[in-house]
Amino acid sequence: MDAGYDVQTASDFPEAAFNLKTSQFETVIVDIRLGEFNGLQLAERARRAGGDVRIVVMSAWCDPVLKAEAARLGAVYLDKPFTASQLSSALASAPVLSTPPNALEFDDRELLAIPSARSRQSSPASRL
Repeated sequence: MDAGYDVQTASDFPEAAFNLKTSQFETVIVDIRLGEFNGLQLAERARRAGGDVRIVVMSAWCDPVLKAEAARLGAVYLDKPFTASQLSSALASAPVLSTPPNALEFDDRELLAIPSARSRQSSPASRL
């Protein structure tokens, strides 16, 4: 399906965080599971990166805690599996979050302060 979007992918959290730091995005679509980090952490970075951005967080975990955290960040939460139509609807309903660039400064040293997901229990809510 070609919806006219230019797409940039990242294979892991550090690559995605670097992309957010060096490029401007209109939309960020992220899975909740990103190895040692999670998609909500990346959604927070996208929100704080500045500019106007829509965020969609997707997950196979039907967890109300994750949904509430996504909503707190201003992201739309999309349960997997989903159809192209459901993704299109999520993109259309995602609010545009406007933040001045560097309004909430962060740097890569933050990554060192986030405990590894492997060191926590295996429930999805513990990955927050």
